[in-house]
Amino acid sequence: MHTKVREAIAKRGLARSSIVILNALLKLRQACCDPRLLKLSAANAARAKSAKLERLVEMLPTMVEDGRRRRAESGRAGEDVEALLASAAG
Repeated sequence: MHTKVREAIAKRGLARSSIVILNALLKLRQACCDPRLLKLSAANAARAKSAKLERLVEMLPTMVEDGRRRRAESGRAGEDVEALLASAAG
């Protein structure tokens, strides 16, 4: 991706490379949120872990014991959050 962005800037200039730059930033954000959001090979996707999801799974039992309300949403359309949490707790 780095090479693609640099090539676009060199070829078209910074002002006309905004879509390529925004796409690269989106990929970086997805990698930070949950690497499984990226289109990786099946082998890489199976090893990818989300630090945010792992931390949530660690915190949930205490939150439930304390009677705190909780809400979990997925950034991926149509994803079953309960199944995602169960797989992370796994």
